[in-house]
Amino acid sequence: MKILLVDASDTFRKYLSERLRAVPGSTVVGQAGSEEQAMVTASLCAPDVVLADVALRTGSGFSALRRMRASGWACCLRSAAAW
Repeated sequence: MKILLVDASDTFRKYLSERLRAVPGSTVVGQAGSEEQAMVTASLCAPDVVLADVALRTGSGFSALRRMRASGWACCLRSAAAW
């Protein structure tokens, strides 16, 4: 399973990437901190799963996921927020 991580925090993306290494069959294929970075990275990496935070450096996780879905992405899209 190819995973794209989308979160404003470089530290959190690194932490989550390290944790996901322990999941058999999963590979983090890309990371992004903004909506535009997420769109470009998704087009280059063709992930199976996108894990996106709601608040990004620019744009939002919800908007990025909506744009991906509207572009015909067949991957699983998930948005989350840490409180």
